[in-house]
Amino acid sequence: EKPREASLCFELRGIFRYHVPTDGTDSMKNELDVVRDILYRRVEFDRRVAVTIAGFRTYITSKEDLILSKLVWAKDSRSELQLRDVKNLLATGYNREYTETWAEKLTVAELLKECLGK
Repeated sequence: EKPREASLCFELRGIFRYHVPTDGTDSMKNELDVVRDILYRRVEFDRRVAVTIAGFRTYITSKEDLILSKLVWAKDSRSELQLRDVKNLLATGYNREYTETWAEKLTVAELLKECLGK
């Protein structure tokens, strides 16, 4: 059913989760997030970072965009897990201007301030 799930993912512009074998006993969890047709998601996609893991070249979301996505996810749910992740990511350094600008546009600026302890 994986091809059907992937097809639905593209139709609905959602997330498709899958595992890639890395050796005979292990696998790497992956998520394919189909870019939603809004300005922020296009900017996020353009800012993705190329990485190589176990000889496999792929792209990951930038730290700032991960912070913003987690804030958006936590906006209604107030998920402790997402907010804890945001605080930990913020503590390791980030592009403040970019993050604050998009937090305002995505209506999560107050939640960002809360995570910063302001």
